[in-house]
Amino acid sequence: MRTYTGVSARSATVALDMPATDKRRILKEATALFGRKVIAEGFSEALLDSWNTGDATIPDGLLPRLADLLVKLAAKRALSGKTF
Repeated sequence: MRTYTGVSARSATVALDMPATDKRRILKEATALFGRKVIAEGFSEALLDSWNTGDATIPDGLLPRLADLLVKLAAKRALSGKTF
């Protein structure tokens, strides 16, 4: 396990040996829930598509960032009264 600083406590620890298929599944489900544009914020939608198809390797450093984004989006959605 490796610990990242500068991220929330919810996503501070990430298993670096997570299989690429698991990373891709998490990213695909996040994209399906919140949309490509929202999930790809900070990088290109083309890169997101490459990660989702397996044409590019999803960096381990993306996982804590994605976890933080998902927590924020879920909280925002809950406050607006929307459900998944």
